[in-house]
Amino acid sequence: MKPKLILCLALVLSGGWFGCSTNQQSPAKAFPLEIPQNISERIELEVPKLKCLGATTGTSPLATAWNGGDQYMQAAFYLWKNPLYHPAGEFPMESATPLPYADMEVVIVLYRSADDAQSQVHKSLFLRPAMFQPEQRYKGGTLYRYCGATGGVQAAICQSHRFIVEIDCYSKNVEPLTMKVLDALLTELKP
Repeated sequence: MKPKLILCLALVLSGGWFGCSTNQQSPAKAFPLEIPQNISERIELEVPKLKCLGATTGTSPLATAWNGGDQYMQAAFYLWKNPLYHPAGEFPMESATPLPYADMEVVIVLYRSADDAQSQVHKSLFLRPAMFQPEQRYKGGTLYRYCGATGGVQAAICQSHRFIVEIDCYSKNVEPLTMKVLDALLTELKP
């Protein structure tokens, strides 16, 4: 066989012809980042009582109940009109001003498919020591409301298509804002 013909055949079979690609891509390339980078700003805009303490995003799995996700975003918020502060010196790298306690935490995880997300929700609910209310349909997704086994503050988990959103309230003062935050998130997250 002629060398040019062998080279062409090899390129076609390997998927390298005409810019084709194989299935051996990394997850980040196969599934481009779909969690909008401006989520915390959107929450601050839609729920002006909250200010973001900090947010992290990434493509590696979180060390939380949400295993197997391809991408995540995690952000903490506080009530800016009535913040409670950590005692001075509690954090070694603390700035001159004390840091406020987080009143609410939001976690968004993106999965490869809606079935993967739904399966992960069911696993997580089974493992949590919490009192769940019956699941309900909410804006195209499935909503689970719960409070901890010790009778703590309400929280919410919503699975919408490929996304799981968990909103944890750490004080009773932010509990009424849970659904406003969820609405802001569901507006931004595209299936």
